[in-house]
Amino acid sequence: MLSSSWRHIVIVVAGSLAYLNSLVNPFVLDDEGTVLENEQIRTLWSAGVLAPERELPVAGRPVVNVTFALNYAIGGLDVVGYHLVNIGIHVMCALLLFGVARLLLQRVRGERPLVRGSTEVAFAVALIWLVHPLNSEAVDYLTQRTESLMAAFYLLTLYARLRALDSRRPVAWYVVAALSCALGMASKESMVTAPIMVILVDRVFLHGSFAQAFRAGWRFYAALASTWLVLGALLWTGPRPQSAGFGAGVSAWTYLLNQAPLITRYLRLTAWPTSLVANYGWPVPTTLADVFPSVVFVASLVGLTVAALWRQPKLGFLGAWFFIALAPTSSFVPIATEVGAERRMYLPVMAVIALAVLLAVRILRARVVHAILLVVVAALLARQTLAPNREYSSGLQLAQVTLGYKTAIVSSQNERWGGMVNFHRPENLDRFFHAETFAGPTYTPWEDIGFAEWVKQTGSAGSVDDRYTVGEAIQWIDSLNGEPFFLHMNLQSSHLPYVVPPDFPTRFGPRTLDFTIMWGKFPTDRIETVKDRYADSLFYVDTQVARLFEHVRRKGLWDDTVIVIGGDNGEAFYEHGFAAHASWLFDEVVKVPMIVRAPGLQAGVDDRPAMFLDVPPSIVDLLGLPPHPSFQGISLFDPRPNPDRSIFIVAQTPSAYETAIVRSRFKLHWAEREDRYFLNDLVADPGETTDVGPSRPALVEELSRRLHQWREEQLAYYADVARQRREYPPVFED
Repeated sequence: MLSSSWRHIVIVVAGSLAYLNSLVNPFVLDDEGTVLENEQIRTLWSAGVLAPERELPVAGRPVVNVTFALNYAIGGLDVVGYHLVNIGIHVMCALLLFGVARLLLQRVRGERPLVRGSTEVAFAVALIWLVHPLNSEAVDYLTQRTESLMAAFYLLTLYARLRALDSRRPVAWYVVAALSCALGMASKESMVTAPIMVILVDRVFLHGSFAQAFRAGWRFYAALASTWLVLGALLWTGPRPQSAGFGAGVSAWTYLLNQAPLITRYLRLTAWPTSLVANYGWPVPTTLADVFPSVVFVASLVGLTVAALWRQPKLGFLGAWFFIALAPTSSFVPIATEVGAERRMYLPVMAVIALAVLLAVRILRARVVHAILLVVVAALLARQTLAPNREYSSGLQLAQVTLGYKTAIVSSQNERWGGMVNFHRPENLDRFFHAETFAGPTYTPWEDIGFAEWVKQTGSAGSVDDRYTVGEAIQWIDSLNGEPFFLHMNLQSSHLPYVVPPDFPTRFGPRTLDFTIMWGKFPTDRIETVKDRYADSLFYVDTQVARLFEHVRRKGLWDDTVIVIGGDNGEAFYEHGFAAHASWLFDEVVKVPMIVRAPGLQAGVDDRPAMFLDVPPSIVDLLGLPPHPSFQGISLFDPRPNPDRSIFIVAQTPSAYETAIVRSRFKLHWAEREDRYFLNDLVADPGETTDVGPSRPALVEELSRRLHQWREEQLAYYADVARQRREYPPVFED
């Protein structure tokens, strides 16, 4: 068997390998406030580092804030350093758990085989806990260092107390325990139960009663209890009054009822750690009848724990560890912003794993079987841990996988067109449908010989009749059984050459054409006929959108659904000498309507120019959420818009290589290949027929400066992969 030193090495290596694929994961969720916007970590040697701003995740947790300040002092915003510290703390917790478990098992009387195997059993507990996926949130999510660091001090307090029992210098270990307890109180409020846990350890493993334990150790207990003053002082400042506590807007009874099904879920995830969730949302109003089965289950476990503490104290200790460690976050003290969190099991799950290991030792006597089983279980859990690590690779992926929304992209287009599939990340979606995966007929404009030849070469041919795409979307929504979802659709019938199915009645133009509409080309004397054809294709798309909306209504989802409709481009009909799109950036191509429908949103028209970059912040604003720092756009529902805001437009296609800026009433075009500028006054000349640049050289200079500054900032950011890992895209300061 391996010596203890070798076991320590195995724990370090196993923990490092289990989280190796998380090192370059970006800052996500609360990391914005904890790191990116936390001015108190910018200067390590200042009093401010001990007093983070109120409502930050590190508010009232100065020790954790200091560790982030150390990270910043050493590596700035290089995310790798922050992940290395989180992994290191997690490994340290496993080493401490190994030590605590071994010392406790060595004090079990009357269980000789267990005492002889205390090192093996403790190692198994620590290793399984180390690689268990349920702990991944506390490691991958950088802000949750609050949980792992608190746990490290919690375990160190217990370890130092146990080491003091057999030490020649017990006072030194008692000092370590008291200091560790104080540092834990300044790391996270859950440390409040540590003194109670120490007393329980003494009662169960050292003394026959609480009275004996207090007579022998009251001075030490008093020292530990004094660390509650540290916690009290930190709480007195009200670090997070809006998120936690009895004044946070959630009743204790409601919060308590919410915890019963969550604790049941935590236990299920301990045994079968799949479908982990990063954010359980807010407490929801519920009744005792709604959660009665879970209440009975949890109450039964509490009863069994109390009975075991009376009859079999050492067995009951594991149940007590579970409930005492979980009590600060999962009982009646409301945490308004988060009804549940899997990181809360970081300490409690140790007891569950210990119980499972002890049962396995009792049932399976052979040590060889123990070793094989440990390797298999640890390997399977470590492999499972790799999945949540990957889920933190981006904020979008984390939202898709863990926030409870099913996600789908359903497109009539072949998404290999222009490499769009590389942006969609189909492997992260619950459903990805496009022309390439459709088994039925697809349409390609073979009459357009040059275009068809290019399609053959690129292998991105074909588009699906929108009726099939909408049918796929309806079928997917039906399969969700009421689960929340995000659905992106790309309909193509109104795309060049404006397809109208033979069985669809036309309203504006003839059913058949006696000429071919090709890419960027059709007879100039048939412009009105082509416009009618375009109108008929739009009408067909409208009928399919109406079909989808009607289904959403019948499903009872209409009043809970936000709908955004927009076109990626308009169409030119030789207004400036060219047809179709993906060419010059005149208004007929770039000025498209957008429709937003949301519950409670008042009807109205907004004629301000906008960008598609504005869609995400606008939807987040509608949902009452703060903007994410990665957003480059603005909310279109901001009551204080900037009337002179700069709008940037780009076309980089085989047909054109142009950039433009719209500011106030002017649009400056820059033809990059020719390095040529022309300026349009959109108010005096809405048709964009006259270049007014020669008469306004100062304005051309100002707009071109803004345009190039924006362009260079974007190119510099997206050319630097390391920069993308440590910071969000640049926002142009207008």
